[in-house]
Amino acid sequence: GPRCRAARPASGAGASGLTTSASGSTIRGFIINGFDDLGIRLDGTGGNTIVGNYVGTDATGTLALGNGSTGIEVNSPDNIIGGTSAADRNLVSGNAADGISFNTGADDSFVWGNYIGTDITGTASLGNGGEGVDIDSAAVRISIGGTAAGEGNVIAFNASAGVIIEDPGTANI
Repeated sequence: GPRCRAARPASGAGASGLTTSASGSTIRGFIINGFDDLGIRLDGTGGNTIVGNYVGTDATGTLALGNGSTGIEVNSPDNIIGGTSAADRNLVSGNAADGISFNTGADDSFVWGNYIGTDITGTASLGNGGEGVDIDSAAVRISIGGTAAGEGNVIAFNASAGVIIEDPGTANI
């Protein structure tokens, strides 16, 4: 499980757990919960990897301690969320809004092997308050899952759609 913990914020109203504008960063092994706003926010030039995190749950992955908005918000291109091994899986559950959202500029990103809206077993409900995955109309070439071993996600129990691709949704898979 995760080895690091982002403590409950003392930074005031509207705080997000972790925001990066850097490129080529890896965010691994955090438990990010209870923040007023987003759990993780990716801005800037992109090329980041988010693996092995619990976003919106406790350390056991069985109790929702959601962030006040979206679990992971992506505003930069070329990011990978999750991976093909169990160690790379993110648990993104219990957040007040969407589990993961891709906004304008989040092109060419991948979501592989995650549990979104479930507990750590992938079988019990810890749904997010909005969609599991929300792809903005201007985000293109976003891939959710895949056909290779380990690329599939478990997306369940969210308050709205599991995955929504807003019109026109160009070249998303």
